[in-house]
Amino acid sequence: MKKLVVLLLILVMLPSVLSFSLRDYPDFFITENTLNVKLVVGDTAIASDTIGAIEIATSLQYNPTTNESFQGLRAVLASEIDDFTKENIISVGGPCANGVTAEIMGFPASCSEVVEPNAGLIKLFEFENRFSVVVVGYSAMDTRRASRVLANYYDSALPNSKSTKVFFTSKKEILINWCFVNIMFCSCYFEFNFSFSMSR
Repeated sequence: MKKLVVLLLILVMLPSVLSFSLRDYPDFFITENTLNVKLVVGDTAIASDTIGAIEIATSLQYNPTTNESFQGLRAVLASEIDDFTKENIISVGGPCANGVTAEIMGFPASCSEVVEPNAGLIKLFEFENRFSVVVVGYSAMDTRRASRVLANYYDSALPNSKSTKVFFTSKKEILINWCFVNIMFCSCYFEFNFSFSMSR
């Protein structure tokens, strides 16, 4: 009976153990030193979203902590994605600014409800063996700040969870907030705040 209980516990926890988190970024996009991901902006993306996407793209060319360089990243418009579940995607811009973000997030009823004012969100979605990371903000500048956090993934200590909120606290600091999740009970039991300085 004990063996059966242990086996059942292992089977219940296995999907959580095998799933990826933001801490694994960008590893789930890399195969044999090649990036297999498309960076998506809305068809009429504003400058802040485009600059955020450029910062992310630049950061994915080389990882200074491992001295690895990568190739294979493609930048596309939202209208160039036929089926987001069949691609690895980084989608920059909120659901009202980027149709792919809207699809990935399940077409939120209101764009302003995705994240609270003065904040950004980085969220990982899994679709079978494909991954999507959305980078959104309440405002265009909040999206850009969240993009900067993702672009500095090797310094930002992204969390071991599917999402993180990014709060703007002053002109020179971004606060990243997340909670560590108890896998077995799916509850937040410890909150951790991390901040770093922005250079303009």
